[in-house]
Amino acid sequence: MMQEIITKKPSHFETNRPLNPIAVATVIAYLKDVIKRLTAGEYSYEKILIIARDIKQSVLEAHYSEIVKTNDVEYQTLMKNILDDTRDHNTLIKQKLTEVKSRA
Repeated sequence: MMQEIITKKPSHFETNRPLNPIAVATVIAYLKDVIKRLTAGEYSYEKILIIARDIKQSVLEAHYSEIVKTNDVEYQTLMKNILDDTRDHNTLIKQKLTEVKSRA
């Protein structure tokens, strides 16, 4: 939906926002490796939670809402929903990690 909004109303969005393609490629390579190891069963539940927490705290994940700059209300509403969901997800990961550590 966000891509569609940007495509339909490109004049509502600031161009040439800073985004380091090398950093993005590094994150993608890391995530592919994590997925491969997850699929192979190499991680404990605690390790999976730690990785999820670390990904959520990474610069790219923590600041993705700053990559696209606009005053478009429809886009901003969608971004707010994503940020709310992300905050809730972060809280859940931290709670689960605390539970796992308290059992150890």
